[in-house]
Amino acid sequence: NAYAMCGLATILAHEFVALVINYRTALPLLDLIPSIKSVFLPSVLLCVTFAVLLAENAILFTGWGSQFLFHASVVPGDELSRDQFVPTVIYAEWLINVPILLVLAGKCALGRPMGEIFGPLIWTNVYILLAWAAHFVEDATARWAVIAVSFALYGWVSYDMAQWAVEFHRSAPQAAPTRILRPCLTLALILLFGVYGIVYLVGFLGLITSEQERTFYMSMNIFSKLAMSLAFAGIKTGAYHDMLVGMLVNANLPFVRQVAVADTDGELDNLDELREMLLKHSEQRSGDAAA
Repeated sequence: NAYAMCGLATILAHEFVALVINYRTALPLLDLIPSIKSVFLPSVLLCVTFAVLLAENAILFTGWGSQFLFHASVVPGDELSRDQFVPTVIYAEWLINVPILLVLAGKCALGRPMGEIFGPLIWTNVYILLAWAAHFVEDATARWAVIAVSFALYGWVSYDMAQWAVEFHRSAPQAAPTRILRPCLTLALILLFGVYGIVYLVGFLGLITSEQERTFYMSMNIFSKLAMSLAFAGIKTGAYHDMLVGMLVNANLPFVRQVAVADTDGELDNLDELREMLLKHSEQRSGDAAA
């Protein structure tokens, strides 16, 4: 956790400084182009998610607030051959950062309206809460029913998220920048959440210890946010390149007639001969066109 804190602090500082510099650079354009403010939304959300991750690792490192952020499962010991440690702090981090990931993938990358994202966002937090609550249900039948409902909600949310990617791929122009990368972010999140679910079940069945389960969660938490940051760096680069190409295509450039000049040591060399060659070439092309 200490090493993770050092890395996360560096990444957070990089994202924050880049956000401040980009904002100050675009400040004169905010009144002219109000929509430019949406460009900063991914950077703001990434800063928030890295700050939450940093706080989470600090809590795990120091043990601060253990009476509120760490709990013991009430599942009988004879059902699980592992310790009964439940890292509530990780579930709390998911309740904050997973909705941010959905907004990044759906709103910022795919341009879906918030109305489409709000439903999956709410139900995602519901199945995270159910997965956490299952640790404290004493009755085995009720406990596995809660887990089943949680996974059913994951399947429902995953279907809605997949529709975001399908609609974007269907409507986006063929030449749109990062046309493949953007929907892949959403599909990667679906796969990642599924892997989290598999590890959750393996841990619940006692096939791994809670320490191993927690280590996996912490590693994947950091990796997924770092991968999202790198993906948006590529998306912003592609959008910037597309904007430059559009500006060049739409620019009203004056036509300037130029004469090729052979240059040797800064002095004109055989300029008359070069002009004669260009005139002959021009007359030859005119004759070919007339024929």
